[in-house]
Amino acid sequence: MTYAADNPALAAEVRRLRKEKGWSAQRLADECARQGSRSLTRSTIAKIESGVRRSVTAPELAVLARALGVSAGYLLGETTESSLTTVRPDSSEIVEFFNEQSRLTPHERINSPASLLSAHQEIVPFQGREEVFAALHEWSSRPGFGIFLIYGSGGQGKTRLARSFSRDLADKGWLTGWPNRTYDDSSLTALTNIDQPMLLVIDYAEAQIDLTTSLIGILGRKKRPSPSAKVLLLARSAGAWWDSVAEYNELTGDYVDTAVVLHLQPLAKNGAEQAASYKNAALAFSSALGLLGALPDDSASVTAKVIAEAPSPLRPDSTILEIQAAALADLLDAARNLTPAVSVYSDGLTRAPVDRLLDHERRYWNSTAQAESLLTNLSLATLTDAVAAAMLLGPTTADALTSAIARVPGMADQPYDRLDAVASWLAQLYPPAAGRFVDTLPDSIVERLIGRLILERPGTFDRLASTANGDEAVHFLTVCARTAKQAEFKDQMTREITTWCRQYPSRLLLAAITAASRVEFSTPLVEAINEAVLQIELHVDDLRILSAAIPSRTLALAETAVLLTQAEAALHRTEAAHGHDELLPYLAESLNNVAVRLGKLGRAQEALTAIHEAVQTYRSLAEAQPDAYLPDLA
Repeated sequence: MTYAADNPALAAEVRRLRKEKGWSAQRLADECARQGSRSLTRSTIAKIESGVRRSVTAPELAVLARALGVSAGYLLGETTESSLTTVRPDSSEIVEFFNEQSRLTPHERINSPASLLSAHQEIVPFQGREEVFAALHEWSSRPGFGIFLIYGSGGQGKTRLARSFSRDLADKGWLTGWPNRTYDDSSLTALTNIDQPMLLVIDYAEAQIDLTTSLIGILGRKKRPSPSAKVLLLARSAGAWWDSVAEYNELTGDYVDTAVVLHLQPLAKNGAEQAASYKNAALAFSSALGLLGALPDDSASVTAKVIAEAPSPLRPDSTILEIQAAALADLLDAARNLTPAVSVYSDGLTRAPVDRLLDHERRYWNSTAQAESLLTNLSLATLTDAVAAAMLLGPTTADALTSAIARVPGMADQPYDRLDAVASWLAQLYPPAAGRFVDTLPDSIVERLIGRLILERPGTFDRLASTANGDEAVHFLTVCARTAKQAEFKDQMTREITTWCRQYPSRLLLAAITAASRVEFSTPLVEAINEAVLQIELHVDDLRILSAAIPSRTLALAETAVLLTQAEAALHRTEAAHGHDELLPYLAESLNNVAVRLGKLGRAQEALTAIHEAVQTYRSLAEAQPDAYLPDLA
């Protein structure tokens, strides 16, 4: 969320409070840095106080308030008597609803080579997508509440597109924000009282269904002919998770039916466009690499040489992120006088530009770990596994990060102070973004590392699979399934997921259903669930819980839904045959569910057989208790 920084109250209060403390702008900047801000430098504070800097973000406002020892509302000129039912768009009550992703200015800290690819760094100037921008602006001009879903594979530029669009609307006076993963009803309700047009962007919307449905429920019910309230959703797919949103209730279903849905295609569609994108990326990264000291003094000649030579081989359907990764890898190789002569690994798999970029990232891990004296007692391989554990489990707190690291085989027997040191090292490498550690790395880097480790050391993550719970398990399987989309990792990763689901069903089966609804390539998860259902004796209650988690109009999990309902019916049939007549109503109900699920797959004859058995069961029940069961035969 952005706030009007040329508001006299904010500029004047920051200046007055700073002077009351006898602080210079540099001293205030130092205090803000201690609070975790990387953007509130001395120069920025001077610009805020003078009005030259015309916007501050919610996180910046919160940091300024803490550093100056006052509330955010006080800085904004609010009083304790302010009515909670009339909430200003810059009210401190909704500050915590937004996180650092709301910043429309790039992050100033560059932590590692791969972090240069992060959409939030905005290193490479955004270009193209004119038709998409036109559609977004036309949508935003419509009155009232509305939803726009943009989906596409990772690396297509969804986040950059949304950030650029957010900036356009902010310049027009819109309130723009990227809601956090954590929220409460009061902060959502406060949004309904904002009296200016508002855009909320939900990245990875497939993993934030609760937030999406809550926003629709609260903003969609309020009649808002003016001002507008819009929700822009970014996702990798528009599959089962989108069906879940539609089925949540009638209101969400109506808005899903009227939403604008756009499948984002590759930006560079031919060799000439790829070459132009490559050149632009190389020029932009050349400047940024100077901040890392990664290019020699004659960086201009290195960059010119890289651009003049043929870029790394690219597929016709390469994403914009893959093109940029190729440019960055080529620059880093040239700076080290490395020749990417090895185009394949020893196992015969192609060595992509992102692999070479990952090599540079590992060198960065090595150098920083040496500086922290971590390699005295630990190997780089163990530290790499620790990074991978954080990627797979998605910890959101420092304690959760330490717990994830402790589950790595090479870390399990380490003393707590060493675990804490590794956690601190990792948090400095990749400070948490959007509430999750290691979120600043592009998905392509994460998935490539996980894929290579699965091939090289397939047993590395068994303990993670056996101990993952709840959201951890969902995140774990989501990352694994996304990794399996790459052809070179598909077979091995599918085998691992199947083994994990069969060995740890109570932990992973429900998580696998949730993850399957979020990913664009759900086949490994669906196959693993189906095999587990067929091979493991699951309790009837577990079968019901798993069935209830599957959306009624899903395609990806339609066969799974049939298997689950059939397994439940089989259990009830067996028990009823052994004299447990009290289970006959459950048998009839489960048979009806089997028929419904089969019908949605177009298997009419099998559905008819199931419904015939259900009717026969209800008839036998109605003979004994007509008042209770005759209605089921109507």
